[in-house]
Amino acid sequence: MSANFAFTAPAFSSGGGDFQPCPSGVFPARLYRLLDLGTQSETFEGKTNERRKLLLSFEILDPDIATDDGRPMTVHRRFAWSLHPKAALRPFLAAWRGKALTDEEAARFDFSKLLGAACLLNVTHSERGDRIRADIASISPMPKGMTPPPGVNALVMFHTEHPDAAVLDSLGRGLREVIERSPEYRRAMSGGHQATAPANRTPTPPPAQAATRPTDPHQAFYGRRPEPTPPAKEPEPVGVDFDDDIPF
Repeated sequence: MSANFAFTAPAFSSGGGDFQPCPSGVFPARLYRLLDLGTQSETFEGKTNERRKLLLSFEILDPDIATDDGRPMTVHRRFAWSLHPKAALRPFLAAWRGKALTDEEAARFDFSKLLGAACLLNVTHSERGDRIRADIASISPMPKGMTPPPGVNALVMFHTEHPDAAVLDSLGRGLREVIERSPEYRRAMSGGHQATAPANRTPTPPPAQAATRPTDPHQAFYGRRPEPTPPAKEPEPVGVDFDDDIPF
């Protein structure tokens, strides 16, 4: 369930052929969507691996960076869901909070605390075929004294083992297809765990974990630590220390 993450997820558009990526630059942003994509197969240099994936979606909180209809532009990054020290997600979170995660913190990390958290994003551009896309090159904490504008997008979480039908229906077709082909989602829909219909309904954790998880609307994300299989090593982003004033 861990992976080397040397690429970023495409910026998912809501439709139309004239999609404009977020401009490059450094912007205040907020995590508005956290999606468990389930286990996905990927092939690199002829080798196929199956890894649990997590998608982080950010809205840009600069009023000058908006779509034609006035909504904030968004950028996305997909990770293997692993907090192994060599996995890309762990140093990304460390750079965001301005402080490294200890092994104890990683073991009980509550991913739901990321939702709504602000940051600074360094957005760059890359070419994929005939399309330019916006990539998240790095992340850092909001500097002290800098207050970003309020977010616009609704906060959304989705867990494949406790699928919320309303949230799934709100996603674009491409994302839905990715989630629906995961073995976790297929098990849930075949009776492994009951899918929930209302968007705001609290998922019910499996019985074996109910006693150790708090009563929380996002308890499926609480304290999850996937198998710590180390990926290929990649450079760690540089974090910024703001005297332990960390967002999560």
